[in-house]
Amino acid sequence: MNKIHSKIWNRTLGALVVAGELAKSNGKGGSARRVRAGLLATSLATGALMFATGAFAADNASASAQAAAASAPAKPAIKVQLAQLTPQVVSPTDPYFSADGAGDGSDTALSDGTYSVAAGAMSTALGTESIAVGHNSWANDDYATAVGGNSSAFGIGSSAFGNSANTSLAYATAVGYGATASNYNATSLGANAQATGLSSVAIGGYIVDATGTPKAFDISGNPAAAVASGDYATAVGPGAQASAHGATAVGVGANASNQNNVAIGNSANASGTSFSVAVGTAAQAIGDATIAIGNSAAAVGNWGTVIGVQAMGSGTGDTVLGIGGNASSDYGVAIGYAANAVGAQTVAIGGAAAAGGDFSMAIGSGAEAYSTNDQAIGSNAWAGSGQGSRNMAIGNGATAGNATDATQNISDSIAFGASSTASANQAMAMGVGATANAANAVALGAGSVAARANTVSVGAVGAERQIVNVAAGTSGTDAVNVTQLNQGLASVSVAANPLAISYDAADKGNLTLGGAGGTLIHGVAAGVANGDAVNMGQLNGVISKESADVTSLTSQISALQLSGGSMPTTIAVDGSTAATAASGSGGVAIGSGANAGGANDTALGGHANVNADGSTAMGANASVAAAATNAVAIGESASVAAASGTALGQGASVTGINSVALGQGSLADQDNTVSMGTATNQRRLTNLAAGTYDTDAVNVAQLHSSLAAAELYTDSSTQTVMNYVNNAINSLQTGGSASMPSTIAVDGNNTASVAAGTGGVAIGDSAKAGGSNGTAIGGGSFAAGPNDTALGGNAKVGADGSTAVGANTNITAAATNAVAVGESASVTAASGTALGQNASATAANSVALGQGSIANAANTVSVGTATNQRTITNVAAGVNATDAANVGQVNSQVNAALATAKTYTDASSSQTLQAAKAYTDAALGNQQTLSDLRTQMNDQFNQVNKRINDQGAMGAASTQMAINAAGATGIGRLAAGVGYQGSRSALSVGYAAPVGSTAHLSVGATTSGSQTSVGAGFGIDL
Repeated sequence: MNKIHSKIWNRTLGALVVAGELAKSNGKGGSARRVRAGLLATSLATGALMFATGAFAADNASASAQAAAASAPAKPAIKVQLAQLTPQVVSPTDPYFSADGAGDGSDTALSDGTYSVAAGAMSTALGTESIAVGHNSWANDDYATAVGGNSSAFGIGSSAFGNSANTSLAYATAVGYGATASNYNATSLGANAQATGLSSVAIGGYIVDATGTPKAFDISGNPAAAVASGDYATAVGPGAQASAHGATAVGVGANASNQNNVAIGNSANASGTSFSVAVGTAAQAIGDATIAIGNSAAAVGNWGTVIGVQAMGSGTGDTVLGIGGNASSDYGVAIGYAANAVGAQTVAIGGAAAAGGDFSMAIGSGAEAYSTNDQAIGSNAWAGSGQGSRNMAIGNGATAGNATDATQNISDSIAFGASSTASANQAMAMGVGATANAANAVALGAGSVAARANTVSVGAVGAERQIVNVAAGTSGTDAVNVTQLNQGLASVSVAANPLAISYDAADKGNLTLGGAGGTLIHGVAAGVANGDAVNMGQLNGVISKESADVTSLTSQISALQLSGGSMPTTIAVDGSTAATAASGSGGVAIGSGANAGGANDTALGGHANVNADGSTAMGANASVAAAATNAVAIGESASVAAASGTALGQGASVTGINSVALGQGSLADQDNTVSMGTATNQRRLTNLAAGTYDTDAVNVAQLHSSLAAAELYTDSSTQTVMNYVNNAINSLQTGGSASMPSTIAVDGNNTASVAAGTGGVAIGDSAKAGGSNGTAIGGGSFAAGPNDTALGGNAKVGADGSTAVGANTNITAAATNAVAVGESASVTAASGTALGQNASATAANSVALGQGSIANAANTVSVGTATNQRTITNVAAGVNATDAANVGQVNSQVNAALATAKTYTDASSSQTLQAAKAYTDAALGNQQTLSDLRTQMNDQFNQVNKRINDQGAMGAASTQMAINAAGATGIGRLAAGVGYQGSRSALSVGYAAPVGSTAHLSVGATTSGSQTSVGAGFGIDL
């Protein structure tokens, strides 16, 4: 203990003072380490801590010097030396604040900016109102804030919070261990988050496992945190990367690597050259301006659109809608569950529909178009065979080509009708169950069979049909009707002798009857064998029947059309550029380059072209000219150039009005005719029943029967007529009709099109689908089936495979695997996802990003509501290392860190005091004289007196300053307080500001002579 040794003169006080045993002469005190501390805050009457600060005090002499210096324009900065602090306590046993440093002057704090504050060893605050708190912290520019060891804030108004957090330019903000915001207005939040682009945002730390060990690394081998390196880029989520201008990456490991790309969802990747969008877990938008929406959806080629879980579009301009859908070449269209468009510019619509060859089309559940320009329309329809092309199958289960033998290279076959089959080159089968299995054969009507090449069949063995309404033939290959036959028989020339019957030659090859006005043959019995003559009753019966059949067949041909009802709206489906159907109302155009240019037209097939009202063209390059109203052209390159014409077959052509061309390459170039070939390529008409009416066609048996009866009288002349008629019959041509059950229908006003059953596609007003493989496009679309897809209008879906895009989209009914993009998008549960306008999603594996977001919990990602925030809201306290932390959780961690720092400082201070005591003991042992002891003691007492007065003055100043700083609002409040005790005075200066609506931050400093203290505080409402 110090003892009073003597009284000595104190030059500072101008008076005698008592000197203790430790006092030295010449006014010099001991060299023990000095530790300075000050009261950080004041407890108000409520007992709650309101503000933490420090005070600045000076003895009377130095205070006057500072007053003189105050005339300079700049206000004095507050220089605080945290390295020399020891705990200042509110009570003797309750340390309030402490800091540690070398204590030798080598790491003092520096605050040179006006109203700046520096707290911590080697801390530096250089700008106006800048704040640096923490060891080696640095606030370099005006209004900059750096809080945390080794933190640095460079740039006006920049803020760095957290150990090693740093900012580089104006208004940047970095929060978190090692967080970096290195550009103007950049914001980073999270351990090692990096925001390096202009106005960029990076939120999220490392991707770690349950033990906190990083499990994702960048190309340099460093753990991957959120990085926003492009200007105006946004990266939200652990490991999220937004590396180009305007890029957005949201989700764990999400990556948007080029200009204006958007990646939303865990591991989502948008890497196209620009404007690529990937939404969903592991979604990939790789091509330029591509869109991939759905878990594991991938859009690889440029300008592609892929929507659906595991959907894939790998070519340029592909469009894929539906779970597991695929388009693998350029400009393909695949719509429906597992729809597959393989060839270039192909179209596949319907569950498991497949279009394999270039320019091919498959529409309907399970429909397949195998080769180039093949078309299959209808559930399980098949078109194609080996290396063949241009085959067309329309109807449920229709087959054009060969579905089982790839060695059969069949081309230009047409099967029209449910279960119809055309299995040879240029074969045509029209009608339910019709079969044409020979080259260039035509089977017309339900159940008809054409088994011989170059023939037309209108029935089958045992199920023959008549052909009615047959006009009289004019050319050698024309068919004759019954009237014409009768006239031919009646016009047989009579021999010179009117009463005689004689042969014209010795070989008896011809017989001429000589009646002046013709000769009647009476009493002719009905013919039986093919060589028998027919009598009039028999012939009239045949002619009458044939006339009725021909009339019926003509009616069927006139009624043949591809769509029914009024069609005020149009539809176009295409693989590269949109087919057009807008020139006339009610048009339908399906296929690459297809065009329906007139009212109520139908163009079906690649480059099919219709320019006349009420006409139909089906098949690649099929065409109807502008003058050919109410015409029908069916088959590849089939064409009609005159009104009411009908061309059926590959390359068939009609140039005569109201004419019909049946079969491959047939030409009808005269008005009101039926042609089954050309002048050099005739066909026979087989399975023809005997005619009964005057305009009916006759078959060979009927003709032979008639001629055989006539032969009793007219051997020679009848033979001439028979030869004429036989030749005509062999080239008889006709037309037919066929039903066209299909799974596609389009309507604009009436009851909507519906494709119900195992997997339909419904397009149009009140569309439904209802089959297990769904797809309904437009109008009142619905599509309730296991693998639904519904696009637009009043789209609904109703669970299972889901996907609904646009208008009033909905999904519900336990919404398994959902998606839903646009207008009133909803979902309600299961695997969720809903992007845009009125997006919802309500739980399960949610997501829901955009306009009216919600998503309410489960495995969530929301970014909207709870009154429409948008930053990232509704964050629960994190549990695992990869979880987001909320403000409460952060505050808890901060408080724990402060408690740890306090304990550490207490221990350090204890060691310092022990070292000082040891040093003092050693110094006392070295005192040589009593005089030295007296002088030293005197100085010690004087210092003790000054410190006691300093502490009192500092406490009073701190209290006054704290009271005035409390309740700060706006950008904050700067407060000062003055205190006096004994001969000592003190000045306290502090700054307090609100942080958000529930927290406050405060800093302050105090000084009195050589005594200084500093403090910082943070409080949050609970």
